[in-house]
Amino acid sequence: LDTITPESLGVEVVFSQTITEVTPPAQRKAGIKVESVSELLDKLRNEAKVIS
Repeated sequence: LDTITPESLGVEVVFSQTITEVTPPAQRKAGIKVESVSELLDKLRNEAKVIS
């Protein structure tokens, strides 16, 4: 496997992007732990209503 550098190909590597702002992600509400699969399914069906 040959290693080729950009310089050997006559290519100039220029980074044209600048970072203008960095912000942390929004805080999420804490999750909950369930004791069993049946409790998880119950919460998904009745509280979140994401499965039927």
